[in-house]
Amino acid sequence: MKPGKTARVVQQTPAEVLEALLGLVQRKFYAGDAVNFAKDRKRILQWCLLWPAREWFKPKSISLPAARYQEILTKVIMEATIHQAEKINYIPAWLARVIQSHFEMHGDEIYEEGKAVRNVTENALLALGKLPVREDVLVNDFAAASHLLDAAKPARRKQTPKTDNQLNLLPP
Repeated sequence: MKPGKTARVVQQTPAEVLEALLGLVQRKFYAGDAVNFAKDRKRILQWCLLWPAREWFKPKSISLPAARYQEILTKVIMEATIHQAEKINYIPAWLARVIQSHFEMHGDEIYEEGKAVRNVTENALLALGKLPVREDVLVNDFAAASHLLDAAKPARRKQTPKTDNQLNLLPP
């Protein structure tokens, strides 16, 4: 880098945020258990990490920077590991409930912050007379990814009904 130049701030992409959050969940709840983590990965994404974007931020039209989204979920996951006292039967369901209850209790604060950040940014851009910057797409990307995970399972084949010419192996 040339002298006198400042380093450019690099924003995290949604994929990097998801990988960081998945890595945190794996380290805290699946340490040394890669097989169960691989089995539960889809539900962790669907129920825990993408739930806030799909069910909470998008319907309320709140857009947060990727770093703030990651910070909120990291804080919730870390507090959950600190205060977790009993054995967890099924980690994705338990963690989903923890995240949902956090948003039930602290949702108003997060809502006000999300709306306030947007207002401050818009006002600053208007004061400078610059064109508005592209909206942060993290919430929209996560909501869309969550809907892809919700895709219906393949249909099972129907069993063909017995006909009279088939032999019955079990006595009546």
